[in-house]
Amino acid sequence: MGLSYEDYKAWLSSQPVDQQTRDDLLEQRALFDANRDQIKRDFWFHWVGFVGGELQASGTAHDLFEKAHMRFPGRQLYFEPVGFTATRPFLYEIP
Repeated sequence: MGLSYEDYKAWLSSQPVDQQTRDDLLEQRALFDANRDQIKRDFWFHWVGFVGGELQASGTAHDLFEKAHMRFPGRQLYFEPVGFTATRPFLYEIP
C-alpha cells in the first residue's frame, strides 16, 4: 500500500479539485480500503479502482480509465496498482 488514508487526504487537499470532487475521491478511497484484502486476493497484478461506488479492474491503467469513462463519464477515478508499486497516488480525470 502506498499512502495512508490520512496522507492521501492531505495530498488531495493540495490538488486543484473542488470540494465535491475531493469528497467523492475520498469516498472512493474509503471503499478501496474497506475492500483491500479482497481486492488483493482477486486482482493481483491489476490496476484496480473505484468510481461511482463501483469497483473497476483491468490489466492496464489505460484500459481501466477507458472502462471507468464508459460507465461514469466526467467522474474521477481513485485507483491503485495491486501487486506492484507506483511511486505516488494518481489523480485522473475521466473526460
